[in-house]
Amino acid sequence: MRDNDWQKAGAGWQGKWGAVWLRGWSRQRRVVLLRRRLNQLLLTERPTMADAAAAAPLRLGLCRV
Repeated sequence: MRDNDWQKAGAGWQGKWGAVWLRGWSRQRRVVLLRRRLNQLLLTERPTMADAAAAAPLRLGLCRV
């Protein structure tokens, strides 16, 4: 997927579609991606060692600057 094939999706969003074929799947699936520019800083919080063992997802949060 090229960076220049994003299309306007309305309300400040851009979108594009593609296909994924994961191991174990009998066929590929179509996916739709949406993105928009954030007006605020996005912060991430890394899991602790105990959380990492439980495969906790990365937690995201927003803050005002």
